Amino acid sequence: MLRGGDILIIGTDGLSEARNRTGEMFSPERVRQLLATRHHKTAEKISERLLSRVKNVADRDDLEDDTSLMILKIPVRPQMA
Repeated sequence: MLRGGDILIIGTDGLSEARNRTGEMFSPERVRQLLATRHHKTAEKISERLLSRVKNVADRDDLEDDTSLMILKIPVRPQMA
């Protein structure tokens, strides 16, 4: 169950299988690292940064595989007094 403040990221394998020159894939750990510093940003800003990082790792502007990405940020509801 998702709770207020959670971030759900759904992406195709075009993201996770993007490889750098040594063959290393863009790992889920890299996504966690990005979220650790960007969780307060909008879903759009997180998406832009994530795609930028993937392209950086792959060292190219056009990724070899098709890429889809959806980010949902669950709003935090204020507590009732």
